[in-house]
Amino acid sequence: MRLHGADPGEIVLGHLGHGFREPPGAVQAAGLEIDAALAAGAGSVLLCHPANPVGRIYRPEELRQLAGLVTRHGARVISDEIHAPLRYQEDFTPYASVGDEAREHAVSLFSATKAWNIPGLRCGFIALPNAADQALWAVLPAAWLDQAVGCLAANRALLGRLLADAGLPDVYTPPEATYLAWLDLRGLGLPRPVGPAARTRRRGHHRRTRSRAGRHRLRPAQLRHPAGCPRRGRHTHHQGGGGPAARRPRRGSASQAVEVDR
Repeated sequence: MRLHGADPGEIVLGHLGHGFREPPGAVQAAGLEIDAALAAGAGSVLLCHPANPVGRIYRPEELRQLAGLVTRHGARVISDEIHAPLRYQEDFTPYASVGDEAREHAVSLFSATKAWNIPGLRCGFIALPNAADQALWAVLPAAWLDQAVGCLAANRALLGRLLADAGLPDVYTPPEATYLAWLDLRGLGLPRPVGPAARTRRRGHHRRTRSRAGRHRLRPAQLRHPAGCPRRGRHTHHQGGGGPAARRPRRGSASQAVEVDR
């Protein structure tokens, strides 16, 4: 939140006292603090339900009071309910289920990482219980993907034009999917390299390059170019014989590396 210029405030439920017992009037006091924060300009309440680390499950009436307060200020509630499965014979009421007011402004967060002890997966999901939020969310992934595919298609066409203008139209077959462009330079009569890569190949081994998508075997005189590179900025070129450092783009550079194995 701070990265986006927001200054989050923390409201502790009743400032729990000795033995972490909830003092009388704690929920009412927290409601007053939330009311003041929303009146001062806060736009959302991040609700930890059940509360972590004290393990407090909020009751339906308490949640309805919060819903009314938030609705009055035109704000939102983001309810983090990741700990809900870890409870001891206690009823749990999801925030968005307590009424129409809550449903209209709620965003609920869930994950299996706590209850099933799989934090390494780093996954979760968001529940949007109202139609307006669902409609907004539905266009976000498509809009991003359309833009990304459009950029890749433009780069694919640009590469084809550049090669054609250079008199090399036959080295490139535009791909039907993914973001890699493969150039076949075998028809150009280029000399085979002399160096560690050539000596390794003579011993019967094949030089491999690793990408995020896995390992790709480069045959002699083939070039692999990531079409997702920006059109401006420096490109790192490697023409065989170098080690991993030579193939890796400089940290912070505007593009990925172009790898050549002749």
